[in-house]
Amino acid sequence: GAATGDTVLLLKERCPGAVSQFCCVEGDNEYFLLLQENMRQFQDVTLIKAMLSREPMRVRSLVKHLPGTAAATGDNWVESVSLDSLEILSKAAIDVLKVDVDGFDGEVIAGANNIIRRNRPGVIFEWHPKLILATGCDPFRGFETLESCGYNKFLWFNNVGTFSHFTGVGDREILNKMKELLLAVNYRQDEHFDVIALHSSSDLDEVELAAMDYASKIH
Repeated sequence: GAATGDTVLLLKERCPGAVSQFCCVEGDNEYFLLLQENMRQFQDVTLIKAMLSREPMRVRSLVKHLPGTAAATGDNWVESVSLDSLEILSKAAIDVLKVDVDGFDGEVIAGANNIIRRNRPGVIFEWHPKLILATGCDPFRGFETLESCGYNKFLWFNNVGTFSHFTGVGDREILNKMKELLLAVNYRQDEHFDVIALHSSSDLDEVELAAMDYASKIH
């Protein structure tokens, strides 16, 4: 869900030189045109126009429901592919995978099973139970895929970028409670969580990562 390329622009502004190559995937026609225009100035950004899911299949079309974002809740059906099926990514060394597709995140993660197993990247995704249910998806599919690939460290941030808590592998009771909470309070500014998932072999310091304030301050 690259949208208009705001994440690339943010990283280039706040973490100059930290990323050697970006690959942006976007499925919406209007956003992809804007993405092309915004990324035209950069030589280190590859763009792919595709609708992603867990496997090649027909999925609901995208509907814009908030400024700059769209969800797969449309009345039409479109063809989708998996991240694993994209040739450009099949042999690439991937350090970070960021997914933000308004309720479809678990499906995209499930479709990147091979990439995740091979590269063990840090995975950043949105967990929004209301939108997940609206798209007809399983709220736990992303966690199940990551756990099966050896991920056991999850850092949770609220929708304004403030760190909330840690969880480990298999915490289904906690996930269920958080799902029910978010469904109960979702009238409050579209509340959801952004999650960072780390592989068991990751040497990143979870506390140091949680304490970073890049998301809320310009350095």
